[in-house]
Amino acid sequence: MLQLRSNRADATNSVLSAAQARHNEVKQIETILMKLALMFEDLTQAIEVQKVSVTRIERDAENTMVNLDGGNKQLSGAIQHTRSVNKLKRWLLVVVILIVCILVLILRLVFGLRSNNTR
Repeated sequence: MLQLRSNRADATNSVLSAAQARHNEVKQIETILMKLALMFEDLTQAIEVQKVSVTRIERDAENTMVNLDGGNKQLSGAIQHTRSVNKLKRWLLVVVILIVCILVLILRLVFGLRSNNTR
């Protein structure tokens, strides 16, 4: 009978030990979940704080795109204007060269005829 009581006591102690172990594990899981909940709260606060910065950055990025488009249009216009000016410069150079050639011919004719007449 003593052995039966001993076996029952051992079984009871074993069940009690297992229940305490499960209780400790549940407590540990509860602690982990509480820490996880705090982390999520911190993350939510960080997101709220950064939301303003992210919105500002998005707005600045959109403004940058608009400015880049405007700058590209101005550059295209400037390139076209430069090409037109360069074309005009080439024509002016041709006209100046023609005028100089004509003046040289006229001067040669005038001075050439005078030198021939004086002989």
